[in-house]
Amino acid sequence: CGQLPTFLFCLDRPGIVATPGVIPAVPWLDLSHKLANKGRAINVLQQKFNISPDETMVFGDYLNDLEMMQQASFSYAMENAHEDIKNAARFITKSNEEDGVNIVLKQLMNAVSI
Repeated sequence: CGQLPTFLFCLDRPGIVATPGVIPAVPWLDLSHKLANKGRAINVLQQKFNISPDETMVFGDYLNDLEMMQQASFSYAMENAHEDIKNAARFITKSNEEDGVNIVLKQLMNAVSI
């Protein structure tokens, strides 16, 4: 562990998962507990506020969004998403660069306008 920068700690600790990722020229490392994921977080909120999957909308583009896609009836993959996310999502919207989330939310607001 002595080789790591001071803001990191030993990654071989039980329960810690390190997931590297790369955006062109921008490397990153996601650190989390092995049981932590966005799907579990959405489920906690659904239970706490009595929200069903049919009342839940999520957007994702990368593998850290996979479990979250399974918690919502309205799951959207971005057009530029990883293929596994596109396969898991029920819908596909425009890419991040094309404001895909904003497009869907505007459509939703227009549909429920009174």
